[in-house]
Amino acid sequence: MTNDWMSYRASHDDRTLVEAELRTAFQDGRLGISDFEERLEKLHQALSYRDLSVLVEDLPRGVSLIERIGNPRYRMQVPTAAPEQQPPRRLVSAYPMLSVAAAIVFFPFLMMMLVMAFNFVQGFSPILLLVGSIFILRGRRRYKRRSGWYR
Repeated sequence: MTNDWMSYRASHDDRTLVEAELRTAFQDGRLGISDFEERLEKLHQALSYRDLSVLVEDLPRGVSLIERIGNPRYRMQVPTAAPEQQPPRRLVSAYPMLSVAAAIVFFPFLMMMLVMAFNFVQGFSPILLLVGSIFILRGRRRYKRRSGWYR
């Protein structure tokens, strides 16, 4: 009763797998052209796994192929795919948000201080404010590039 499954009817997919095995054996030189054509004719007439096993039993991977496609016990022993592991969560720093909040709060204060400090140069104060803010922001960007906090 161990080979009960050999009397089960084979499907078209099973026949296709056996045909691929026969073609591989023919391309490897294990089968001659007449033997290959004869086995293909028998393949299309085969009804059960037993009929298919007769066609590939003398080939190296033939018996294991029939076991794999027909034996229900083998199908139960096939391991299922492991559950996919989630990637580790990235740590999010509060530093960028704090720096934006500090810039929003302190920028008007700094601008007011700069206007008062450069009040004696009345015509150039907007230009000096613009150049000073660009210099500060440019230095901050350069610091970001060096520190690598964003990687």
